[in-house]
Amino acid sequence: MWQYEDFTNKYDIWAKEDGNKYETTIYKSGYVPHGIDESSEATNKTDFDNNYKPTANAKVSISTSQERSSTKPGRTYVTAQNAAVGSSGSATVYTVTQGKTLYITSALFSGFNTSITAASLIRIEDGSTTLMQFRAPAAGLGAVAAALIMTAVPMSFPEPLKVTTNIKITISAGTVTTAFSFVGYEE
Repeated sequence: MWQYEDFTNKYDIWAKEDGNKYETTIYKSGYVPHGIDESSEATNKTDFDNNYKPTANAKVSISTSQERSSTKPGRTYVTAQNAAVGSSGSATVYTVTQGKTLYITSALFSGFNTSITAASLIRIEDGSTTLMQFRAPAAGLGAVAAALIMTAVPMSFPEPLKVTTNIKITISAGTVTTAFSFVGYEE
């Protein structure tokens, strides 16, 4: 859940998740410090105003609904994470218990590609079915540049993502470092 403070000259924006804090500042027109591109800052402000500000600072509440609760009888709370490094191939993050279905309620994916020339396609799969995919651009200048162009995608699913076999990360091309973690339940 994004939070922000609205000052005369800027927005201070932050979110906390799993012990990590993400924060940034977006400067308002006429207050952009020297060295920051004013047109990029205006684009960032418009994006924030239109896509994040309407739901930011919303009250966070915990649902007690038995329908979505991972504590409902017959449900098992599940959390897993995996990091994989390689030029191509697959890594299994989690294998669903036989006879059960995994429902993922939230996930976080991050990755970067240290290849100088080869862009990479990274897929999150249920067995051989692609659930989602991301592109990691070629670093161009090596590992230092790759750290600057990390892809990070936080996800929350209003309707849980259904998985029947396993969660797998598949990497094509490049030299990619990835991390994928999720929270959900099996039943």
